[in-house]
Formats: sequence, C-alpha cells, structure tokens
Amino acid sequence: MLSPAVGAVDWSCRLSDSAAWLNERRPGRTLVAMTSLPLDAEPNDIDMVRGTQAVLELLARKWSVGVLYLLARGTHRYSELFYEVGEVSKKALTQTLRALEHDGLITRRAYLEVPMRVEYSLTPVGWSITSLLMTMYEWSAQHVPRIEAARAGAPASVTPIRGPRRFAA
Repeated sequence: MLSPAVGAVDWSCRLSDSAAWLNERRPGRTLVAMTSLPLDAEPNDIDMVRGTQAVLELLARKWSVGVLYLLARGTHRYSELFYEVGEVSKKALTQTLRALEHDGLITRRAYLEVPMRVEYSLTPVGWSITSLLMTMYEWSAQHVPRIEAARAGAPASVTPIRGPRRFAA
C-alpha cells in the first residue's frame, strides 16, 4: 500500500494501491480496487474486470475525455478550456478539473499575478491515459459505423420475454 504521507505517490504501484490512495483522498466515492497480485502473476477475470471498471470510472464524467484531449495538445488556461471543450457550464468544468486533478491526471498551476493566472496540464499518469484514449478512438472509427447500422436495422421496440405459459386446470 502507499504510505499515508501527503504527496508521496508511488506510480509503480498496483491498481489496488492506487484505489486505496484515491479512496483516502475521496471519502465520498470509492474506486473499484483490484486484488493485490505479484507483478509476475497473471490477473484473473475479476481483476481484469475491476481494473477496467476503475479506468472507465476515471473517464466516465461527461467532460473528462474532452478536457484530457485538449490538455494532450499542451498546457491551457481555464478560459481556453472553457471555450474549447464545448457547451459546458463553468460549474461543470470546474468540477471536472477538480476531479481530474484529484485523480492525479492533471495538475493545476496558479501564478501569483493580478489578475491570477491558472494553467492546467497533464501529469505523467494523464499522459499515459492518452494512448488508451487514442486506442479507443481508433476502435470507434472502425466499429461505430457497423454498430450504428445494426441499431438502425433493429426494431424500434423490443418485445418483452414472456415467462412460461400457465395452463388453466
């Protein structure tokens, strides 16, 4: 497990250690934790499911992926992110940035100037997740047209599955 010292992060730890660290810092929310395994051990199905769910939880917030893509192009100020990310409210963008910072994916740098200047950039962990985002994009570019075609051909309403017939005696 990670040491409880504030700011001491061992990035080579297993996901279960990261989950414990995040859970300590985010008492209201629990990140799915994996079973601790030796580094050379093969993960089982449950470990793979939980690990995948943990990553999806990081990306599940509505504006997180857009912010991460923008920050992959370089450091941005709050106002630049606000105008480039899409139709997001200031409150929603602030909550997204705080959550991504809390998760260790981005850093916030405030400069003591008048007016105050705040910049956001990706951490090493944030940079590592961009390759996953690109892989997901490539998969979507290849498969989403087929999925949409299948959805278009599917019936509009789904017939409910009926239980076994009951015969009157």
